[in-house]
Amino acid sequence: DAPIEWSQGEQQELATGRMIGGAYFAVVLALYVKTMHPTVAGGDSGELMGAACELGTAHPPGYPLFTMISWLGTKVIPLGTPGYRLNMVTVLFAAGGAYFHYMGTLLWHVQHVRAYGMKDDAWRGSAWVAIMASALVNFGPLVWMYSTHAEVFALNNFFVALLLYLVVRYTQERSLNLARLGALCIGLGLSNQHTLILYALPLSGWMVWLGRKELLDPGVFLQLIGCGLLGLSPYLYLFWSATNAPLGSWGDTSTLSGWPAVGFWTHFLRREYGTFSLYSGNSQRNELLESLTLYSKHAVNDTL
Repeated sequence: DAPIEWSQGEQQELATGRMIGGAYFAVVLALYVKTMHPTVAGGDSGELMGAACELGTAHPPGYPLFTMISWLGTKVIPLGTPGYRLNMVTVLFAAGGAYFHYMGTLLWHVQHVRAYGMKDDAWRGSAWVAIMASALVNFGPLVWMYSTHAEVFALNNFFVALLLYLVVRYTQERSLNLARLGALCIGLGLSNQHTLILYALPLSGWMVWLGRKELLDPGVFLQLIGCGLLGLSPYLYLFWSATNAPLGSWGDTSTLSGWPAVGFWTHFLRREYGTFSLYSGNSQRNELLESLTLYSKHAVNDTL
């Protein structure tokens, strides 16, 4: 399909929506900062903070992107203790995720409201639909909780929202640069949390099918693979961090070998936990298949 050509009314709706989106981002950021932990929270937060401050290796799979960005945050954010700064990094990504969720919904709504045959000068209300959709997710108890202290989940939510935004834009613009950026973001997101694959695989599969005439060209497809692999490059950090090995670092990731000892692949594949387990223990043996079955069922039903 050809790229969408926005009418004058739609362009005005999008321009207004972008301004409202900036205000929405500011409100989300202010609320998250207001409710942010002032120092170390519970769970894995303390360990992740320690790895970030000392450029060490976090628990499997290592979370190299989160570690490096958080370390940078301790250097560039001018306020507070290291703990406060690291929590602020998470808050910024959480607010950014809320913004991209808003923008993706805004673009989608302006496009799909065309089906109702509205006059070009009619008010579509797309910004308020986008605010409601984004706010229902980002002010839900679980998402809000993990958006206010140093954790990997807010960065994962950021990549989920960014991919949603990029896919919506690709369906409207059919730009190869958006496809390349999407592949890069998938790789970067997987450098933070592996569970992104459950979102990225069906989304990218649909995107490739939609643009198959261009994206399945061998040269273009190789470019997409290259962008994805480039996004995975933060995992090279684990080799460097193993030589640094500050107190509290997990394992030895300096070599590719090591199984059953601790090596890079052991850490990357989370073998100490069980590759397909969220935590160590024997209570998850049947949970993976059940969870994937339910996920696939709801994904199909929600799509249809």
